[in-house]
Amino acid sequence: MKSNPDNPYPSSYAKAAPAVSAARIADPNKMQRLQNWWEFGDQESPCILATIEPDRPSLPQDRDLSGYWTDIDGVMAREMARIEQTHWLGEAVPFHYIDLGASAMPCALGARVEFIDSETIWAHPVFVDIEEALRCRLDPHQPFYQTIIELTRRSTQKAPGHHFVAPFALGGVLDNLIGLCGAETTLTSLLDHKKRIKPVLKHLQRLWIDAFAEIQSLLSASHPGEGIGWAGIWAPGTTFPLQEDCSYMLSPDCFDEFCLPVLGDLVDFLDYPLYHLDGNRALAHLPSLLRLNRLKAIQWQPGAGRESIAQWTELIRTILAHRKSVQIFARPEEIDDLVQAVGSRGILISCTNITEQEAIKLAERFPQSFCA
Repeated sequence: MKSNPDNPYPSSYAKAAPAVSAARIADPNKMQRLQNWWEFGDQESPCILATIEPDRPSLPQDRDLSGYWTDIDGVMAREMARIEQTHWLGEAVPFHYIDLGASAMPCALGARVEFIDSETIWAHPVFVDIEEALRCRLDPHQPFYQTIIELTRRSTQKAPGHHFVAPFALGGVLDNLIGLCGAETTLTSLLDHKKRIKPVLKHLQRLWIDAFAEIQSLLSASHPGEGIGWAGIWAPGTTFPLQEDCSYMLSPDCFDEFCLPVLGDLVDFLDYPLYHLDGNRALAHLPSLLRLNRLKAIQWQPGAGRESIAQWTELIRTILAHRKSVQIFARPEEIDDLVQAVGSRGILISCTNITEQEAIKLAERFPQSFCA
């Protein structure tokens, strides 16, 4: 997917003074606090990832959506402008997530791609039988995967002293099979074709690991021995937010049989694994996840209409009681009550796109995070 020097999208950003500071990227106090969070160490205040962000550019109505997502020059200019115009506060570090949608992995493996808007790409199934997915390979000539690799390479070249690079969405292994075969075919196979689906999941797990390793080989050129995922949390080693968003449709027994073994292998593969627990209906699987000894942390995303953090203090206590750290999303005014309820140890709070006034109040309340 070739570059277009006339791509209009970057100019949609309002001009602003750069907010990125190279010194902030390498701030040892910030890195030490984050490493301590990963290791569930004592901390006198929560880690806070806070940002003040520029307005997102609107998509020109007369432009092809595929260009918005796949024009390498346009994406790079747009993302570098966003990074430079964002204020990264607390333990937040400037990073570029190679964003080609949540279904990027099935698209890279051959699913039919549909560009929906400037926020969403859909993967449409191409297989009618689950065993057809055994044919999937990481093809360096596949256009969608080429775009992923080239964006990663280009971003990594610009990264030293400027930003970290987060890999594209490798997804959950069962999620990826759904992207290739469809939900009905995949989920009925969990019941009717158990022996047939397990080798397919193992094959897709190997492809997941191979893709991560290829991306990591590129990223190590800019920040060897460090990592970050789309969750935005720096780590002193390899890291990725693991997930199975389809798990809300699975019983605990089904999750334990088909998802947990794969997740256990991926947890063992990564230095600093995090699990993205998405939505109230996925909570049935929390006891199983807490049994994964090497799982370092859980990101809790309650979903629309359930964002108020006060209703989740018991859940957070449960995770912390298993000596696993927690990433949660909260408004600045909720933080004091949360810390009073659950303490600071193991807590990392993401406050995205706050105001300057909110940032000043956070800095006064939590100087340990905002000292640089």
